[in-house]
Amino acid sequence: MSAPTITIVTPSFNQGQFIEETLRSVLDQELPGLEYIVIDGGSSDGTVAILRRYEGRLARWVSEPDLGQADALNKGFSLGTGEIFGYLNSDDLHAPGCLARVVADFQSGPDRAWHAYPVETFSADGVIEVESPPTFGRKLRETLSAEEEPPANDLLQWVLGQVSLHQPGVFWRREHWAAVGGFDIRYQYAFDRHFFMRLIAAGYPLVCHGGPPAARFRLHDRSKTVMHLRGADNRFVRERMRICDELERALPVGERKLARRVRTEDAISTSWRMFREGASRRSCCLWLGRLALSRREALRSRFFWGSAARFLTQPRPPARRIGQRRSP
Repeated sequence: MSAPTITIVTPSFNQGQFIEETLRSVLDQELPGLEYIVIDGGSSDGTVAILRRYEGRLARWVSEPDLGQADALNKGFSLGTGEIFGYLNSDDLHAPGCLARVVADFQSGPDRAWHAYPVETFSADGVIEVESPPTFGRKLRETLSAEEEPPANDLLQWVLGQVSLHQPGVFWRREHWAAVGGFDIRYQYAFDRHFFMRLIAAGYPLVCHGGPPAARFRLHDRSKTVMHLRGADNRFVRERMRICDELERALPVGERKLARRVRTEDAISTSWRMFREGASRRSCCLWLGRLALSRREALRSRFFWGSAARFLTQPRPPARRIGQRRSP
């Protein structure tokens, strides 16, 4: 039985200082059956010159305006022919040998499953942390017997925000992509989570893996994570809330009521976290106001009114930078 083929797509826009290292992390694995596609959004920083140097080793690359990262990925995967799909942003890296490991796991694992692996987060100052896929409601691949299927994941846990995956370490099958319709271009920041949650809602089981990291996720001053994961402009949080609102409707009635109550409390907690990370008092009060309009039950919460009072009366705690280690 021949090994399955794999398509990796890299979306790119003005990441010329990092993209060559990204390309080498994929191409230098020299994996048979690898199809590597780069979709650039019309960069003006030297990225195109780098892509031209590597075009003999790329299956395909284009540089033209697009509607954002999700649109670029949809374009790339629509050109792909591999049986396994994954993507790597133009400032991140695949670990040496990881793609051969992924292919072997898909070949030996359950037919309908998709797979997640540990990811190392790093910056110019060094390694920040290694994040493994959570095992809540699931099993690591290493604990499954040859005859045992991984359990279907609980959508409720995803809606409640208790499960999260680090995108560079996640791979899925071509048929999964076709079944859920790719990435939703309405989302610019949390489209990967939306895609993963739709896989869960469709009943595709996820296999989580331990072991060494399969990818390295880079934090730097111009990364979307650093620029938009703080304070009043926390676009990731806003999109995740919209996504969970959408998927909450797919839950059974009893679970939907539970999710609504728990998520209301979490949204109030988010307003306090925004305040600590630098959002203005006005922005945090507006957050609570929007919450009250969309979820009237928040008005019955003493936590809601206590948070509003804190924003108006208490001094702001010191802000903590993205990627900064917590004090012991």
